[in-house]
Amino acid sequence: MGSHGKKVEIDTSKGYEKNEIQLRGIVVTTIALFLTCVVAFYLMYVLQNYMEAAWTESDKQTAHPMERSAKDKLPPEPRLQAAPGFGVDSPNGRINLELKPPQAEWRELQKIWAKESAEGQKVAKDGKETIITLPIAEAKKQLLSQGVKAAADNKAIDEAIGFYSGASAGRMASESRR
Repeated sequence: MGSHGKKVEIDTSKGYEKNEIQLRGIVVTTIALFLTCVVAFYLMYVLQNYMEAAWTESDKQTAHPMERSAKDKLPPEPRLQAAPGFGVDSPNGRINLELKPPQAEWRELQKIWAKESAEGQKVAKDGKETIITLPIAEAKKQLLSQGVKAAADNKAIDEAIGFYSGASAGRMASESRR
């Protein structure tokens, strides 16, 4: 019996059996396989978009209270010159020196220190500007304008030169510096 229930005579004169494969079956199988691949790729694309949307949505919703900021993740100062976050804190904010030569840090610090020694160091807090340091010339002028009072109090002088010895058991300044 041959394929599909038909009776087929076998030719024994040939060393092989006749092949009865039809082109219609090959074409149908190829089209079905192609359509299955297209549907699978489309479903995977839809799934990928859905998962990405869900991940971004969950990232927005979950605020981690213990999560460290980018500044906290950096190692403590001093850092290598090429490392992320390498820079100098100046009164005007942080100066980024990541891709600059190592001497750039020294140059920036020299500029900051020269400006502070010439103008003084000031800090703005709560809308008020507080002077922390003054240039020496300006400090002398302010001191002389206030008037310097001479130390006429002998008790203060005695306390300044006296020190506690073991003889008084720390109760009173018993000896004085010479």
